Amino acid sequence: MKTTLLTSLGLTLRLGAGLALLCPLPEAAAQLPTAPTKVWDRRFGGTSTTCSGEDALFTLAATPDGGCLLGGRSSSDAVGDVSQPNWAFGADFWAVKVDAQGNKQWDARFGGTQIETLQAILPTADGGYLLGGSSDSGQDGDKSQPSQGGNDFWLVKVNAQGVKQWDKRYGGPGSDYLAAIQPTPDGGYLLGGSSQSGSGGDKTEASRGSSDLWVVKIDAQGAKLWDHRFGGSAEEYFAGMKATPDGGCILGGSSLSGLGGDKSEPSHGSVDIWLVKLDATGTKQWDKALGGAGFDGLGAIQVLPGGGYLLGGNSQSNIGDDKSDPHKGGGDMWLLRVDAQGTKLWDRTYGGAMGESITSLALMPDGGYLLAGSSSSGVGGDKTEPSQGDGDYWAVKTDAAGVKQWDKRFGGTLNDNLLAVQLAVGGDVLLGGFTASPIGGDKTQGCWGNVDYWVVKMTAGAPLAAQPAVAAQVGLYPNPARHQVTVRLPAAYAQQPVAVTVHNALGQLLRRTALTPTGTVPLDGLAPGVYEVRLALREGVVSKKLVIE
Repeated sequence: MKTTLLTSLGLTLRLGAGLALLCPLPEAAAQLPTAPTKVWDRRFGGTSTTCSGEDALFTLAATPDGGCLLGGRSSSDAVGDVSQPNWAFGADFWAVKVDAQGNKQWDARFGGTQIETLQAILPTADGGYLLGGSSDSGQDGDKSQPSQGGNDFWLVKVNAQGVKQWDKRYGGPGSDYLAAIQPTPDGGYLLGGSSQSGSGGDKTEASRGSSDLWVVKIDAQGAKLWDHRFGGSAEEYFAGMKATPDGGCILGGSSLSGLGGDKSEPSHGSVDIWLVKLDATGTKQWDKALGGAGFDGLGAIQVLPGGGYLLGGNSQSNIGDDKSDPHKGGGDMWLLRVDAQGTKLWDRTYGGAMGESITSLALMPDGGYLLAGSSSSGVGGDKTEPSQGDGDYWAVKTDAAGVKQWDKRFGGTLNDNLLAVQLAVGGDVLLGGFTASPIGGDKTQGCWGNVDYWVVKMTAGAPLAAQPAVAAQVGLYPNPARHQVTVRLPAAYAQQPVAVTVHNALGQLLRRTALTPTGTVPLDGLAPGVYEVRLALREGVVSKKLVIE
């Protein structure tokens, strides 16, 4: 990858879980919920005699116990929070399990004699995890297969305690960087990332350009079933992949290529967002380029339950082409809603005077979105809190139409990079990345080494409750219910679908749909008990108790 490209995009170098309304509500009707507060923050890292310790978090996964599994890379010795020695002088996969209060329960590292970087975590049905990333080690250490080229995709299966069960390597003669894992209906998995390899090894198709998107389909035990490469004549860099309800997947990345190869549309500017939709066999169904006249890169993608996709990244473009808002300064957060064919429905820009980017997205229970990334701006523009240091974590909450409701900054006195956001069991929000800051600002623990993992848990922010007169117009019947419940909405919503969600007693999101003006929510698979149904109306959130027999 080219560091210069990614720096200009404002995206973090990758070495290698709301419903949008179908008819957006007018901005004037938007309600502003209570902004979140920090619950706790925790730092995890070690030190090294050779490089002062560098522990960088790139991903995290919420766990059923209310905690989370953190993943990234570590070059530290067995010091501080690191319990196992480094395999060599490079970096290893490092996984850290923490409980709901942020206390470390266990950590595990996996690697060879070169450099490994953990970029993706997927919980598995047996209570364990798939850890995925890149490795340029040979057959040594924890790596059971030789390298195919430079860096390869590397997958490690661990049990619930972090004990390795098996590992697999996939690669071509060049370098290949795994950054996403998604489950498939047949019990297998899709692996997605960037490839700089030609055909050879595990790669069956020649390169289109110097860097392409690469998808590998494997079975439950890691055996490769097929692979496909997608790219244009120049460079494409992978940003994300999500499974789709039809058994296929949506790929997203950043593209420097014009029309040609797998790219069916010309470039808008120097760099564009590029989407590729695949069916269950990995065959391309369509692709779409989105951008303005400047640099526009993708950082994260989500599939929307109501249809279509939510895209988030970084933009340095002014108004023009797909960009509807002016450039605010440096790089801005750029959010787009597209339909099931990739056609843009709307876009929004958020930022301050310096640089911001979206690196992760979460779909919120009230139907809105949480944008997570980093900011180097002070107060101004969309930023309501001053910077704590060189760069801070920055979270922006919007409604279903992308209208900003609040923003929140967390940081220390130096540089803090937010890479991942997840909703925790119980309704709070987990923000994860890496930090170089000492104690100070929002940071309550100093660094072990040069860079450490840093996790912040915050509340989700309380939505405004609708007035009793509005709530009285919402009905559930039958109640108690068994297989489905019918929701009656106020007459004003005859043409405007409403996000409806079902939650258990712990606040966990179990069902999500969109209704207008009356519709049913399926309940099959939910155990008998008391549940909460929430409706995100423009007047506020209505909450109704539901009993399932």
